[in-house]
Amino acid sequence: VVLGMTLASLLTGAFSVIWLVRRFDLRYEWDMLKRMGRYGLPLVPAAIITVGMNGADRYLLKTLDSFEAAGVFSVIYMLANAANMVFINPFKQIWTPTMWRMRLREDEKDFHRRTMVYFTAFQFYIITGLVVYGDLAVDILSRGKIEFTMVALAAPLLYLGFTFYGAYEIFSAGYFFENQTHFYTITVIVATTASIVLNVLLIPLLGVWGSAIAFCFSYFVLA
Repeated sequence: VVLGMTLASLLTGAFSVIWLVRRFDLRYEWDMLKRMGRYGLPLVPAAIITVGMNGADRYLLKTLDSFEAAGVFSVIYMLANAANMVFINPFKQIWTPTMWRMRLREDEKDFHRRTMVYFTAFQFYIITGLVVYGDLAVDILSRGKIEFTMVALAAPLLYLGFTFYGAYEIFSAGYFFENQTHFYTITVIVATTASIVLNVLLIPLLGVWGSAIAFCFSYFVLA
């Protein structure tokens, strides 16, 4: 499946390039290309490292604890990530074009402050909802298995980590405005290192809870 998707993407890209070359007189603007490289290339390793950051906890749980613990964590993570997809990801999609549209306006700083306040206030209610109803949701997802419901409160903790990640989208705006995107990569590296170290230290002591704490704290470090 992955190979098929990759080949399809390559063929589509190749066809698009050929079509563009035939239809338009394309020339490189080397100065623009250099500026694009300085801006965009530091974001490539950050994206790759973030994938590892999001998957390392389950691998370490499997290695340092058990397959069962990794499975329990996956269910709790699925619940928190479902809330993230509904309540945080749409904000992140909207925020990027909005922050650029507000760039250099007189009320730009005030707009950023108000956005942070509203975002935090809204997420407080979502986290409260997960605390109150998370055990019920986990009970439904796991069909009442006690090993899952015992750690249901890890779901709001994981969601708090996603909330920190959403807040980071607001905090990191300056990196992009000032073309200092390498700082974004540095913060991702630091957060990923914190995640791995905390997982290694906490999983033998706390199991699934240790991994949830490491996840949340690593995104706090990122923010």
